Order: sequence, then structure tokens, then C-alpha cells
Amino acid sequence: MPKIFEYIGFIFYFYSNDHDPIHCHVKKGDKEMRVTLYFEQYTLTDVYIVKAHRHTPSLTREEREKIKKFVEVYYPHILDKWETFRAGKKIRPVKISREVK
Repeated sequence: MPKIFEYIGFIFYFYSNDHDPIHCHVKKGDKEMRVTLYFEQYTLTDVYIVKAHRHTPSLTREEREKIKKFVEVYYPHILDKWETFRAGKKIRPVKISREVK
């Protein structure tokens, strides 16, 4: 379960057996969401955020908006980390402490 980002209290990560489409999981405390990224020719077209598991509490609307803004800015890095991870290579987590506006 490699961590890809720490961002103002959110932990972004992939599961070791993750599958297409490109997505990551985001956790804060006991809450967890799945964030799916949709692309057309490497350009982000949509970000879809849903509960990761039935029994896991959801993030608040405000928290989901912060995640969406982050993904809209950092999606090239998420895509790169996804491809690196799927190629069997190790990825390094990045800590970002300034909120994306």
C-alpha cells in the first residue's frame, strides 16, 4: 500500500493490487474515499470521488472539495506515480503542506 502524497492531513495512496481505471485512495482519520481520474489524451476530464468501502465513513463535502482541487493541480504527478507503480518500481511519497487554492 504505497503512500503517494501527504496533503494537509490527507493521505493519498494506492493499494498494492490496484486496477484500472486510474485512481487513488484518500484517508483522513477513519474516513476513506476512492478518487478516480478520467483522462482524454493525458488531459484530466473528470474527478469522481466515492466511498472506498461500505462501512467506512465518508469525508465531508468540504474535505472532498479540497481533494478535488488538489487532484486537479497534481494529476500529472498522480498519473506518473500510477504508471511507475504499475511498472513495478518504487515510488516516493511527497509531503505538501500548503493548501491548493
